[in-house]
Amino acid sequence: MEARRNLIALMAVSLVVFSATVDASVAPLAKVASKSVDEAIVAAEKLSGRTLTSSGRAAARVALEKAVLLHGDDALKAARSGGMELFSAASKHGDEVWRYASKYPEASRAIAFGADDIMPLVSRIGDDVIKVEVKNRGLSKMVVNNFGDDAVKAFAKMPADDAVKMAGLGGRCADDATKKALVEAYGKTPNKAAFLEYFTPGRIIAGGVTVALIVSAYEISGGVGDGFRGASDRFVKYMTAPFAIGGTLIGIVLAAYLALKVRIPERISAALRSCRARQGTSADNDPNNEDSGWKRPSDADKT
Repeated sequence: MEARRNLIALMAVSLVVFSATVDASVAPLAKVASKSVDEAIVAAEKLSGRTLTSSGRAAARVALEKAVLLHGDDALKAARSGGMELFSAASKHGDEVWRYASKYPEASRAIAFGADDIMPLVSRIGDDVIKVEVKNRGLSKMVVNNFGDDAVKAFAKMPADDAVKMAGLGGRCADDATKKALVEAYGKTPNKAAFLEYFTPGRIIAGGVTVALIVSAYEISGGVGDGFRGASDRFVKYMTAPFAIGGTLIGIVLAAYLALKVRIPERISAALRSCRARQGTSADNDPNNEDSGWKRPSDADKT
């Protein structure tokens, strides 16, 4: 019995010592984290040109502490570079804003201002949307509008300047087939700078970006024989497919026209022959026709 009491006492003492040790180690960490959070909030205020009220700063502190707990110190970087607009975006769209802003701090400012457009795209397409957005604010929406969701992955791999110019060229393409051909050609050409340089305003202004123009740019940039011909062939097939039924109807009409064209000359020839026959009968009695059998009567015949 006494041994049992001694064991319980020993456990109690050990627990007190352990609690004191934990409190001593956690307190400085909490103090450092709180200081870092406050510093990040001040930096965000300066970036946005705003000064929070006491209640606003307290709410921002709670939000950022939670973000740091979930996403680590990268959330502090996101707050500093995203500004107070990032806090507002997170309050509207939830923790996904902190998640992607912490993962891509360099895109936090773009996320802060474009969350209404970016976050739905991210949920549908994935991280590549953020990678495109890093290149130029608002670029991901432009790419999706001009090329569709599938093109985002290709644009995420492009240099920033190339991605911006390609997105602009997509707006000058007449249809989806031409846009697809443009992305394929850019991906396959060995000299991407020369490829893009070919699309000067003078070449584009007349008819926009056409497949013929894309093929020329591809050839000039040294991509001949690299399989791009298939893209052009697919475009031709795409453009001519709607005329398949129309072509059949045109063929029928043309055949009917040719048949009538053959019959009409036959009818005309028959009419001419009939007319000539009638003229021949009249010519035999024509006194002015030397070849006719008619002779002028002599004076002797008159008497």
